Amino acid sequence: MGASVVNNIMKMPYPAQTKSWQSAFALCVTIFMGFIFFAHNVRLVLATDDLFWMKGQAPTVFDQYRIVPRLLFTALYATFGSNAIAALAMIFATHASNIILIYLLASQWTESPLAALIAAWIFAINPLTLNTLTWISCFSYILGAWFALASLFAFWDGLKKTDPRPGMLLAVASFSIGLFCSHEILFLPLIYPALGWMKSSNNFKQGGILGCVTLAIAMFVNFAFYNFDRYGIETANLFRLDFLSVLVSSALSFGLSLSFAYFASFFHQFIPILQTCFSEPIRWLLTLCLCTLFLFSFRPSRLWNIRIVFVWIWLALILPYILRFYLMPTTVQYHISYILSGRVFYIPFIGLALIIGLVVDNLFETKIHAKRFAWLWLVLPCVAYINLFILYTAKDFIGLNVSFSPPQAQTIIVSWNPYTSIHSTWLLLFTIIIGLVLLIRSQTSTQLGLGD
Repeated sequence: MGASVVNNIMKMPYPAQTKSWQSAFALCVTIFMGFIFFAHNVRLVLATDDLFWMKGQAPTVFDQYRIVPRLLFTALYATFGSNAIAALAMIFATHASNIILIYLLASQWTESPLAALIAAWIFAINPLTLNTLTWISCFSYILGAWFALASLFAFWDGLKKTDPRPGMLLAVASFSIGLFCSHEILFLPLIYPALGWMKSSNNFKQGGILGCVTLAIAMFVNFAFYNFDRYGIETANLFRLDFLSVLVSSALSFGLSLSFAYFASFFHQFIPILQTCFSEPIRWLLTLCLCTLFLFSFRPSRLWNIRIVFVWIWLALILPYILRFYLMPTTVQYHISYILSGRVFYIPFIGLALIIGLVVDNLFETKIHAKRFAWLWLVLPCVAYINLFILYTAKDFIGLNVSFSPPQAQTIIVSWNPYTSIHSTWLLLFTIIIGLVLLIRSQTSTQLGLGD
């Protein structure tokens, strides 16, 4: 009720100048609160990687392709030297620009000031991704997000004009530059056709053309500059039969996991929460809950189209992260806090912030489909356990096999794997019982003329 009232107030027919002033003021407050949140957690102690970056050097072989942030750091070093405050100021200025772009895009896509403000707020004040801002070495993620958002904004703005080609060219340029900041925007081309479809059926072709062009550029950069195969990444795993199952359930459940962790992170350490959520079969249970939420809120309308596109944006941005888990070579070992570090969620949280903003804005627009729920809760858990006990092998998600031993004592390796953490048969029974109850109730409702 409260969200609906606030939204109605913000949608009242105020004069255009007054409405623009209110939106600008709300956005400024959001950025200011984000700065307070950022400044309170800043530490001026420089790590070894930070010193390399601030001198315009690549600290690791994995950072060699990040040319654009190195150029900016080189210019900053020539002016201010190894000044942590100057580097952090550059980082937060870019972050603030990302907040503004998210607000502008969300307000145009949803036509709701409240949804846009919530999305901007979640992105600005986020304990999960805070270390991306306070760790100078993570600037490439922030800069990559800026070029990705600028590309989406240029494309969307071009669709509103008579000649969309300048906007499309600017979108291509922004995306191409962003590829040399962060590989996490590699699948951004999948978003352009979805945005074109959301705009109108006539714009779908334009989005498809832009998507094909930028995807070709992305693949060229991937093979010519990234060349991750040389580091032992096992790309052959992408052709395994169970990869699609792992990909779909992981992409959906990660969104719900991070949503839970986001709200809990203001009161509790989020690493244990994420570790539990990424365990099996919790991962499939979260996928089931998310699919249930989709069916529960389903209504064929423009709002539903926006929801689909926002979820698609999330999937395109989280996909490189999932591939990283799935393809990581067995020789690489990371601590769990490194694997689940918020810096890798900075770019995907763009999609998640949009989704949460839209969900809160339309919290009370729901419709129950009991029969669909019933079959979902009956079938999906069975699929999850087929994947777990038949298709799964020990090499799945090798990127989450981490060593809890200190670096100086690598002789004893204790690994953690999301599949072997929780194998609860009661979870399968529980979901099947719920499915049967829902199916019986849906049949009863149908007989009474109450079902769908």
